[in-house]
Amino acid sequence: MTIERSGDEILVRLSASIDIKDIQDILDYLSFKEAASHSKANQKDAMELSNAAKSNLWKKIKKDRSL
Repeated sequence: MTIERSGDEILVRLSASIDIKDIQDILDYLSFKEAASHSKANQKDAMELSNAAKSNLWKKIKKDRSL
């Protein structure tokens, strides 16, 4: 594995033998960290958004099951 900094990017080179799903999981986490670093939301805001999303999801699931 090699890691290089190039301007405003970081380049990571890995062996092709690594499972692509594992790499995608790591990239998803890093993408989240990058987005969160620009956020001005606090923990309370995040919890409220999460709870609202879960509530809406369950309402949709219940509605779909009744069809």
